Amino acid sequence: MSDKNNENKKDNGQSGEHKKQSANQATPPSTEVKKAEQSQMPAEKVNSKDLRLLNDLNAALQVEKHTGSFAMIWLLGAFLVVFLIWSYFSKIEEVTRGQGTIIPNSREQIIQSLDPGILDKMMVREGDLVEKGQVLLKLDDTRSSAILRETQAKVDNLEAITTRLKAEISGQTPVFPEKIPQEIKDREMEVYKAKKQALEEAVKTLSDSKAYLDSEIALTEPMVAKGAVSQVELLRMKRSANDMALQISEREHKYITDAGNELVRVQGDLDQAKENLAARADPVERSLIRAPLKGIVKNIRINTIGGVISAGQDIMEIVPVEDNLLVEAYINPKDVAYIRPGMKAVVKLTAYDYAIYGGLDGIVTLLSPSTLQDKRQPSDLNLNPNNSFYRVLVKTNGSHLTDKNGHELPVLPGMIATVDIKTGEKTVFQYLIKPITRMKQALQER
Repeated sequence: MSDKNNENKKDNGQSGEHKKQSANQATPPSTEVKKAEQSQMPAEKVNSKDLRLLNDLNAALQVEKHTGSFAMIWLLGAFLVVFLIWSYFSKIEEVTRGQGTIIPNSREQIIQSLDPGILDKMMVREGDLVEKGQVLLKLDDTRSSAILRETQAKVDNLEAITTRLKAEISGQTPVFPEKIPQEIKDREMEVYKAKKQALEEAVKTLSDSKAYLDSEIALTEPMVAKGAVSQVELLRMKRSANDMALQISEREHKYITDAGNELVRVQGDLDQAKENLAARADPVERSLIRAPLKGIVKNIRINTIGGVISAGQDIMEIVPVEDNLLVEAYINPKDVAYIRPGMKAVVKLTAYDYAIYGGLDGIVTLLSPSTLQDKRQPSDLNLNPNNSFYRVLVKTNGSHLTDKNGHELPVLPGMIATVDIKTGEKTVFQYLIKPITRMKQALQER
């Protein structure tokens, strides 16, 4: 009976070991700690070999646990050191923010006509962007143009005569200005040739007569020596030859003198004609109404072709669009202490997404000496009209934004903008310890 019980215990022990091994194989790694705890069970349930294995497993788990904890602590410490070093040297900008609007650099220009006239052609439409000097409209200039052409023809004629007379005085061939019409050049050249030919023929006639007398004198002188001809006759012949030489000189001198006298008269007429030309060209030029500056056409009051425009009548308006924009911003009094003219600023337009299109760089040009109340657009600017603000003017470096394709995005007067004025810099570390500094100051109060 005792042997039978021992065999049953042995069988039960082997069966228990087999079940324990099966349980060890089916148990997940996460239950190893529980197994280690079970190692503390009474010795009669666990043999010495299994106990030794469980103790080694428990020690390995403890070592692995502590190694992972130490690595995590070192990693967090290294990250904290790197972050503190970075925060100490990295700087962020301090900005003062205000709301404002785009305003033109100059006031709207009212386009008028100095002279009365009739509208001949309208060159622009409302909303068009025009450049400085661009023609906006044209008045009928039929009469003034006719007077101008007549005066211009007179000036051209007098200039051609002046050129011819100067050539007659200098003895050179005249060279007429290119702007003079060819028919006037040809006419004056014919006059020059005719007068030159008349002078040459007269001089040639006198020169031939003098040459004949000189020959006769040469033949008479031997005869006077022989007594065949009287001395008085020889002297008469010589006097006639001298008179002819004098006539030649006088004829040439008269040609130049007459040209000089005529030049003085013509030059006076030319000066007067040029003054008249300038006076008569002015109405023709004023018939072209031009834009005084770059801007946008607004409020065209006269569109009827053939309509009468009175002198001084308002025709249209031009809203200036300069290369630099002016932003009128309003700053809260508590934020104005560090703002100075010359500080850099960034203008962000509410009409265009700043994250996509960016903003306009600018410079503060004006800070109002005292506070004021904005009565114009408090609702649009998100301002309380009962509060006071400082007025700041910012001049931008550009007048438009660009999209991803490089196309210009216009910035028009009246657009709402947010202005960020750069007032200084501070490190990330200073920003992080700011609450501690404030708390320290609060604790120091009496």
